[in-house]
Amino acid sequence: MALEYLKEGIEIDPLFADAYVRLAQVYQMQQDEEKYQQYLNKTLQINPNNALAQDAKNKICKFNCVTVEE
Repeated sequence: MALEYLKEGIEIDPLFADAYVRLAQVYQMQQDEEKYQQYLNKTLQINPNNALAQDAKNKICKFNCVTVEE
């Protein structure tokens, strides 16, 4: 469901950087590294200083960290 809502949010506002980074995190949870990087990079293109994207990129975990159990 999250994928649907995030994609819808991006359709409504293609410059909504937070939606891209959250979408990246969903793909990371699904272990889809290619799509994770794609959406994280899109976030950084829109806003290089986006706090959520910087958090994810640098694995700071101030806002949210995704852990995938194997």
